[in-house]
Amino acid sequence: MNDQLLVSSDKGIVTIWLNRPDSRNALQSTMLADLDTLLREWGEEKSTRVIVLRGKGSAFCAGADLKEIQSLDNVMAQREYFNGVARVLKTMSSLPQPVIAGVHGYVLAGGLGLAVGADFTLASEDAIFGLPEIFVGLFPMVVMAPITRAAGRKKAMELLFTGDRISAEQAEQMGLITRVVKDLDAEIDALAQKLVSKSPTVLKLGKEAFYTVEGMQYEQAMRYLREMIAITASTPDAKEGIEAFLEKRPPKWSE
Repeated sequence: MNDQLLVSSDKGIVTIWLNRPDSRNALQSTMLADLDTLLREWGEEKSTRVIVLRGKGSAFCAGADLKEIQSLDNVMAQREYFNGVARVLKTMSSLPQPVIAGVHGYVLAGGLGLAVGADFTLASEDAIFGLPEIFVGLFPMVVMAPITRAAGRKKAMELLFTGDRISAEQAEQMGLITRVVKDLDAEIDALAQKLVSKSPTVLKLGKEAFYTVEGMQYEQAMRYLREMIAITASTPDAKEGIEAFLEKRPPKWSE
């Protein structure tokens, strides 16, 4: 690992900081590889309950490092660079823990993809969102997947094809983020604490089910979810949660 990423852990909440503030946290290939590794490693830690992704400096992330892209001289090298973004997006959705993106300042291109690809996205009022790739002869191919899923076909196409920037309020209205907040630090902590208080087993099963049914037809999804609720109801945490409710006490979840 290098200093392009910083990590802190406190009572089950792991925060990973993008740390290239002089370049607005532009994404280099080594940075993306290390981010994927960190997400996987912390995701495997039993003590990890929530993962938070943030950016140091004046921006969350302004997207790809264009100088690095310009230096890549063949299609396979380009493919490998952009596959780094795809791997991180896939890893975030497959982690057993909830992932919160806390964003501020510029949230552009691949940075917008990372923000939208998280399970929860909180944005400060000053955040500015956009997909400016079209202006430099590129197109946001990889991040188009989570953005179109979140915003819908028509709104996503406008962002993709115009490169227009939008405010945090507009991003919330489009469904790209969870909500706009006045105090980003406090709201991230509040959401993380809410999630930490829940059963890690049930959060894992719920997240797995949530992403699995996205690509299913309705009847197939219902059959799958019927099996998943049966599995969930048979866990020790479900038994404990129901007993705690009936006994009017806080539940004690398994680790």
